[in-house]
Amino acid sequence: MAIPSTRVLSSRPGQDGVGEVGLGWHLSGSTWSGPDASTFNELDSAFHGAIARATGNLLAAELTIALREAQRPRLLASLRAVLDLPAVTTRLRADHHGIYEAIRQGQPQAAADRVEAHIVQFYGPVS
Repeated sequence: MAIPSTRVLSSRPGQDGVGEVGLGWHLSGSTWSGPDASTFNELDSAFHGAIARATGNLLAAELTIALREAQRPRLLASLRAVLDLPAVTTRLRADHHGIYEAIRQGQPQAAADRVEAHIVQFYGPVS
């Protein structure tokens, strides 16, 4: 769901939903200040949920939120298992910023590629 949602949203730069994604990136990136896996997991979910909601597609938003809820325990366990949580979350926040910028600049392919890399790079090392 994340890749199609990002593609749709970035094909409509300037839409009100992009601001919501910016807020989600802000919450998951700039204000998070400690190595608390649970807090980061919540903010990460907020960022990805904001992308889905901003598309205006209620089904995509509900599916994304449901998938994140179903994955929450696994994602949290993965975050808690990493040896250097600050380094991992710094990288994930940088990914969020890149995704947000591609959306904001109306670059659907770049946004989709960044989301895919973000997912693969996180799940690869923690699986």
